[in-house]
Amino acid sequence: MDVPVFIEAWSGTHEAQLQICRKIVALLCRSGITPLPFANSIDDVVAIIHSLRKNKQAPAIFVVNSYWAEQILLDLDAVVGETPILLLHRMLSKPAGLVSNTDTLLGLHEVSSRKIAVVSYGAKTADSIASHVSSALIRYIQSQDWLEITRLNTLPTEN
Repeated sequence: MDVPVFIEAWSGTHEAQLQICRKIVALLCRSGITPLPFANSIDDVVAIIHSLRKNKQAPAIFVVNSYWAEQILLDLDAVVGETPILLLHRMLSKPAGLVSNTDTLLGLHEVSSRKIAVVSYGAKTADSIASHVSSALIRYIQSQDWLEITRLNTLPTEN
């Protein structure tokens, strides 16, 4: 069985409420979905892909928290091939006209032929979004129907 691979750029307790990949992994573990490979860097991603191949498995989808992950996102395309990506994008308040590296990358991904979905979350919605994403991932793993992931685009996104 192919498995989701989670990527979150930072660890520790700093802003733990925004570590949405960890929330999703915890929910999936409670549902009996394992293994759930977890990466903090592009080197971790490469090691996970090699380990999965040795066990005759593959990533079903990469779930990436884009918050603080600009460098990982820049390198990710070269590593993941055609595997679908779910980007979890933290909504931040910023001055009008200011474009971040993550916004630029998200714009580039919008024109990609690869299956990419973007779900926004904020401090107030992280728990709810994590719950919705974990449910959608369970359905996606079982069906391989990309529609299960793209339906997430309709979720509310308050900060």
